[in-house]
Amino acid sequence: MQTHTFILYTMMESNFLTIEAFAHYMRGAVTLFFLFWCIRLYRFSRRSRMIRWLFVSTLYILLSHLKDVVFLVNLWKNSIFIDNLVNAADLLFIPLISAFFLEACRPGFATRSRVAAALGLQAVFVPAYWLFPDERVLDAAYALALVMTVATVVTVMVFTVHYRRRLAENYSYRENIDVLWVAVSCVAYFSSLLIYICAFDDTTWLSEALYNLFSIVLWSVLFALANRHRVMRGLFPLPADRRRTAFSRPAPGTGTVCPSGGDVPPAGSSETSLPPQPEAGSAEPQLAVTAAPAAAAALPETADEAGTEADLLSQQQREKMLAERLTRCLEQEKPFLNPKLSLGEMALAVGTNKTYLSDYINKALGTTFYELVNAYRVEAACGLIQGMSETGRIPMTEVAERSGFNSLTSFNRYFLKVKGVTPKQYYFAMYDRPAAAPAEKEE
Repeated sequence: MQTHTFILYTMMESNFLTIEAFAHYMRGAVTLFFLFWCIRLYRFSRRSRMIRWLFVSTLYILLSHLKDVVFLVNLWKNSIFIDNLVNAADLLFIPLISAFFLEACRPGFATRSRVAAALGLQAVFVPAYWLFPDERVLDAAYALALVMTVATVVTVMVFTVHYRRRLAENYSYRENIDVLWVAVSCVAYFSSLLIYICAFDDTTWLSEALYNLFSIVLWSVLFALANRHRVMRGLFPLPADRRRTAFSRPAPGTGTVCPSGGDVPPAGSSETSLPPQPEAGSAEPQLAVTAAPAAAAALPETADEAGTEADLLSQQQREKMLAERLTRCLEQEKPFLNPKLSLGEMALAVGTNKTYLSDYINKALGTTFYELVNAYRVEAACGLIQGMSETGRIPMTEVAERSGFNSLTSFNRYFLKVKGVTPKQYYFAMYDRPAAAPAEKEE
């Protein structure tokens, strides 16, 4: 009996040592992982403020792993005071990673002053615990970090919805500029961190190893998505620290001072070809309406009523003129075949500015620029599919490319949204052929 007990104890001890060794291997692996990405991100840190905050966050994670060598000292190895002090310092990472997520979905939001204020507020608890080593100080530090986390997640969700709406109004594609991945990554990261803190309050070697393994997977996806993402700075107003500089810079080719990215056209631009919006109450002479004597009773009796009707007529004429130009441009010049078509490029082709065109598409047509352009692309794709009876069948990847779509995925998704069937199903229905097996993938 004693021999069996000894063998069982030896096996448990061996298993424990194996898990501990695995945990040490994973700690070394995750440290090298963040070291690699620190070096890589430093090379691209000038690309955007989003990448710079990601670099700073990665650097802090690397330093937090390196600082754990203090626990190799026998005097500090089992010190609760040092452990709590290190935990308070680790919480400084929350404002840094929050700055990355916020900057990704709202360029210009995570300014140095805002991040410094959040860091300073969280950093107060490190010297506070040093001077007053009480558990309540550490609890307050965790409470503040939790508040920052919840505020970041909620704000990122709101910013993501706003950002995607602005994208739909200004761009005909979403590949590498959509920020849905930011919201998903933000929720995934903070959820995993919260689960780790709650579920493994008394950390074991196994929980530490599993969390490090999960961190490598999660951060690998995050780094890949961030590296592919292209920041669209023109979607939102400039931050306060850059606004004065932008308004003091002359517009190219003119002596006019205008904000960067504004809609002020240069001299001789075709953007002024549509009549400007008249001031309230003013009647334009060329739009004056002469009524027949029999209809004299229907004419407005006051200047305010005359101005209002002239404004309404002027607005209707502008919309009619813009509708004709937009339709003619889309049907004859086919700018939607450009997979990177933007609202500004479309406005230039139509002969107006972005503000007029965006208002007309959103309010008069009741749609977005993204949906309008992709609807024309779907119709172009249908024309290509219908012409396959004469030209022979071509791959759907080629149909997507020749229709102006950036990728086969977006082509299939939007075709299904507009037509209710996939491109391949549309092809089989067009030529009365049996549909492909459900397991068969789109070409």
